[in-house]
Amino acid sequence: MTPHARARIAARLRREAEEGRWPRAHLVQQIHEQARTPTVLMAWRLAMGWSQLDLAREIRQASETTDKPCSPGPSPHQISRWESSGGTVSPYYRMLLASAYGVTPGHLGANVSGFHPLTTPEGDDVHRRQFLTAAATTAAVVPLTDIRQILDAPLRRMLPASDLQHWSEVVDKHVTSYATTGPAHLIEALTPDLAEVSQLANRYPHQRDLQVITSRLCGLTGALHTDLDSSIEAQGWLRTAAGYARLADDAVMRTWLAMAGAMDAYYSHRPAETIRISTQAQESIGEAGGCALAQLLGLQARAHAIEGDRDAATEALHAARRVHEGAPVDDSFFGFPEKQLVAYSASVLSHTGDPAAWDVQEQAIELHHDAPVDQAVLRLERADFQLLAGDVDASAQTATQAVQGLAASERIPLLLDQAYAYASRLEELSPEAASDYRSHLQQ
Repeated sequence: MTPHARARIAARLRREAEEGRWPRAHLVQQIHEQARTPTVLMAWRLAMGWSQLDLAREIRQASETTDKPCSPGPSPHQISRWESSGGTVSPYYRMLLASAYGVTPGHLGANVSGFHPLTTPEGDDVHRRQFLTAAATTAAVVPLTDIRQILDAPLRRMLPASDLQHWSEVVDKHVTSYATTGPAHLIEALTPDLAEVSQLANRYPHQRDLQVITSRLCGLTGALHTDLDSSIEAQGWLRTAAGYARLADDAVMRTWLAMAGAMDAYYSHRPAETIRISTQAQESIGEAGGCALAQLLGLQARAHAIEGDRDAATEALHAARRVHEGAPVDDSFFGFPEKQLVAYSASVLSHTGDPAAWDVQEQAIELHHDAPVDQAVLRLERADFQLLAGDVDASAQTATQAVQGLAASERIPLLLDQAYAYASRLEELSPEAASDYRSHLQQ
């Protein structure tokens, strides 16, 4: 069988193993049988999804926890000889292979090509308790030094603190760029870093700090796709981010991601979905979400206002204010600063036709003086407020002011979608005013 065919079969079996939660030993056995690998040693590597070069790197890293680190270590050619039964594996390298795969040397077989499957389910690394259970039955043949090497393996599979700090700073850099960089350009800038983080997350799947970093970067990517009016892509990235937030048991990040999903639904003109996401998140997460919960409740209030349910909108907005008052101050991208709460209040009052809306709109517009896109959204909501009051000419003028003077990079798809949606509402009352307004949109 060709290497390509074996790799294809192994990839299929890895997917089946993930879906069926197979013990890793069972996956190895299936690859050995179905891909007809010359040795089970090859099946172990294919089960991990590694190339021979990947395995060589793992062996070198495993050796760093020993008294005799190997450098440069085995070549892919040497590994190929081992896996094809063309070369004998020394006890030293058998120990390192076992450490790389997270098993005892005895589980690699007496002559490498033999196979003694584990009887307990495994994760990606052997749990200390599982290993000790296995070691107790093989104590006569497993040297004590080998046992220590296996116990060291999970410790080796940890990203150093300096690297974690680096990637945290990388995410912060991209988050800071959100206010000054167009979404398409920011996605382009962060893609190489996202690719590296994805490899690290796959390599170190049990490290909480890395899970948080991955969740934040995926969450930012999802939010950028919302700005680009790419709802399907946004939802996909937010689901991935939520998965890592669950692994990290980070309630605040989970709440923020629920909020980001609710925001995507809101700006995709699905207010009922916004309300559903908000209600479901509150039931599953509770009140542990901090300022993200305040923003989620604010979005729920805006959705109720669009649906015409003034009482529910008012109640949700009051709840958002209560949570915001008790939450730590956080003016970052993942926070909910005071000026955003004011903007949400203006939105609710505008859509419910409350006379107090005008003054709150003025306050919100002033607070967002350094954010042209946010200002434009606020002015469009003021135009809707004027339209609701029957002042068509003033409404059209306000909407025109909202879009005039915006730079090309500021005319993001999300804003343009809101602007054209307003044009449709304006056209129902004044086709002529709507035509003039659209001409400004197209400039």
